[in-house]
Amino acid sequence: MSDHELDTFVAGDRPLIFRCECGNEFNVTGYPVGYSFACPRCHTFCKITEKESELSRGMVLGDFVAEEKIGLGGMGVVYSGRQLSLDRPVALKVLRPNATHNEDFIRRLSHEARTAAQIIHNNIVQIYYVGREKNVFFIAMEYVDGRSVRERMYEDKGISESEAMDIILQASEGLKKAHTQNILHRDIKPGNLLVNKHGEVKVADFGLALVLHEVRMEDGERKVEGSPHYMSPEALRGEPNFSSDIYALGATCYHMVTSKPPFTGNLPAAVMAKHVTDYPRSPREMDPSLSKGLCQLIQKMMAKRPEDRFASIEEVIQELRLLKEDKTRIIDKGRAHWFIEERDDASRFQEMMTVVEVNKAITREKNLDQMLLRIVHEISLAMNAERSSLYLYDPHKGEIWAKVAEGIESDRVIHLPLGKGIAGTVAQSLKTEVINDVYGDPRFNREVDGWSGFRTRNMICMPILGTQLELLGVIQVLNKENGPFSHRDESLLSALAANVGLALENTKYFCIRRPECEELSKA
Repeated sequence: MSDHELDTFVAGDRPLIFRCECGNEFNVTGYPVGYSFACPRCHTFCKITEKESELSRGMVLGDFVAEEKIGLGGMGVVYSGRQLSLDRPVALKVLRPNATHNEDFIRRLSHEARTAAQIIHNNIVQIYYVGREKNVFFIAMEYVDGRSVRERMYEDKGISESEAMDIILQASEGLKKAHTQNILHRDIKPGNLLVNKHGEVKVADFGLALVLHEVRMEDGERKVEGSPHYMSPEALRGEPNFSSDIYALGATCYHMVTSKPPFTGNLPAAVMAKHVTDYPRSPREMDPSLSKGLCQLIQKMMAKRPEDRFASIEEVIQELRLLKEDKTRIIDKGRAHWFIEERDDASRFQEMMTVVEVNKAITREKNLDQMLLRIVHEISLAMNAERSSLYLYDPHKGEIWAKVAEGIESDRVIHLPLGKGIAGTVAQSLKTEVINDVYGDPRFNREVDGWSGFRTRNMICMPILGTQLELLGVIQVLNKENGPFSHRDESLLSALAANVGLALENTKYFCIRRPECEELSKA
């Protein structure tokens, strides 16, 4: 949830008219403080907050004087100001008054300053000072006389392809400097890319920046932090790395050239789940004038698996420079890892009808076993595969289970603890796996093939998630009829898995094997 790019007009002590930075206004009279919603125009997640006290114009904080409020950040309010000793303009990020006693919040703000101050580069907002004056904790930083990319997108009605490439190239140069110092940003998005009046791009707000070797907390836990519309799958699992910044930059470029983020939804968790299991539309479907080269660049930057992306931000820079010279350039011709498929109308219609058939199978049955059999049957047909299995997650036992219909007596059920076997590994890691030589994988249990009379050659194994990113199950598709599984198959399966997940989450039959649901299943 993020409220750092919002402006609220207040009547009395309760917000009445709520204005998103994109210009959309909402009448929120009667809505409680804390109510959240997605702006239908820009898809930002908005949150109604109490009116907070602000610094008065001319207030002196040590060597700095505050002027006008110019924005809101995830950890504080931003003001324009001046540094008195050097007579230069600055931006002052001030910790919110209601958080002055939150030591964790103060540590995060201090960490932002210390981290960003280590990076000296023309494409990084420079930090001048961090400290506390008059019980106000603040950071003084370089003032950027310009607008954020987010503001430009909505005030200028979009950003051209050539402008987007230039912005991403400059931002990449800044990130390269950070990465060479072992520092991740973790919150790259349009609002954190500032463009001054000379066209220079500055990467701002290292509020979530992280020194890579400090990624683990003292208690071993990992925090999931960032902006839902731009977070990589591994960042959502609490495992950010340098490639996560590349993914977020690719998602930002997608938003710039299409005027829409890659994924949208009414809840942050719903958007996060799509980053893990779903695939966005090709940018060229929304704007056919976009070059194939740029779309392929975005596709590679946003690949689900880090190993399918560019190996480093330096590779992104090199490819961008070549694309600026020749937009007809094809990136990695012959490789098939790009996740955005440019389908013709016939194939899109076929895939839509496949999803419809699976939904019909789900709604037609009132018995769990029959519903699962219908689902796997329809998925097998859609994927041109010999067989599918649908494992359901039992959180009480920490395992997934599946009843295998073909070649096994009807009461035979497979139980897999999380982390065991291919499906159990996928359930634990929440990472999709495409394996085109199953017998060469040490996790594969050949015994199952032995007593089922089935010979497994290749498979796609994908987690099924709920709207809160909770594990619901795993779908496993086996033996494609006409060759190895491709990323196009993976894209289709993600659409099917999303629908199956919604069905499982909303039906009482999903919990039929849980002890507390036994009476419900008999109703």
